[in-house]
Amino acid sequence: MTQSASKSLSRAAGFGARFFGVAIVVLWLAPAAWSQRAHGSLGIVLEPDSDGSGVGIREVYANGPADRGWLRSGDVVERINNQPTRNVGDYRRIVASLLVGDPAVVDYRRGKKKRTARVTVDSEAVETGRKFGN
Repeated sequence: MTQSASKSLSRAAGFGARFFGVAIVVLWLAPAAWSQRAHGSLGIVLEPDSDGSGVGIREVYANGPADRGWLRSGDVVERINNQPTRNVGDYRRIVASLLVGDPAVVDYRRGKKKRTARVTVDSEAVETGRKFGN
């Protein structure tokens, strides 16, 4: 742009000095992408329960939701959010519907005593130096 054209453009736009054009690029993300949260985990390794009344916990990830909720290996998860977990498929279906940050009420059995844990769903467990909590 020539100097005289720049001055006349500046005056026409209401600017006293030289005017430099600025291009703004906006990236559009669908509104749903802003609100999506990742599917979560309770931070346990499962095993089938021998009597079919729930799913057994083989191992608990350190500092995961189950560890923070005091669940331990050997416990049997019978219900999550009032939905029965009769087998590993039930457990996976229920946990797949939970998102990171969701609260979950886990009814479980330790020995013959029934207990309840309230946990907050976390992201998938990531292996660290200390893998398991118990």
